[in-house]
Amino acid sequence: GVGPESCVAICLERSLEMLVAVMGIQLAGGAYVPLDVRSPNERLLGIIEQCSAQVLVTRSERVQDLTGRAVHTLAMDSVAAVETSDSPPENAVLPHNLAYIIFTSGSTGTPKGVMVEHRSALNTVLDINSRFNLVAEDKLIGLSSLGFDLSVYDVFGALAAGATLVIPEHNRAADPDH
Repeated sequence: GVGPESCVAICLERSLEMLVAVMGIQLAGGAYVPLDVRSPNERLLGIIEQCSAQVLVTRSERVQDLTGRAVHTLAMDSVAAVETSDSPPENAVLPHNLAYIIFTSGSTGTPKGVMVEHRSALNTVLDINSRFNLVAEDKLIGLSSLGFDLSVYDVFGALAAGATLVIPEHNRAADPDH
């Protein structure tokens, strides 16, 4: 049921699962709403409610804490394998449709969502790739939290160029040797 202007909250650590969730939401035409796994449940539930998330994607250990405000909850670690297709699903996404919403820290009150359209995100990605001549042979490291706007480039900049995106283990991301 996810399509244009549908919000899907993601509460996952930086991982392959997180990337799969982001790509699945985008391919279905929805907008992803990143939730920081370290935030208190009350804050996360408030964001889910404020953006009217239709779906919450998380891990099974978080489902009970975060269920109730989203219409449907999907635990990535308990998803069964499904038959896939070589072609992306059909969707009616247009450049002005919502791509993602990133919420402010809320340090001065209630967190506020910053809504970004596909055309704005694409413009940024293509401009940076052009400026730095990013090509398929390049490798980028994805250090930014999904809730930080720079993560959009980490993910979609690499993918747009066919480059490799390296995702460090969540607990070792600050370790340069890793």
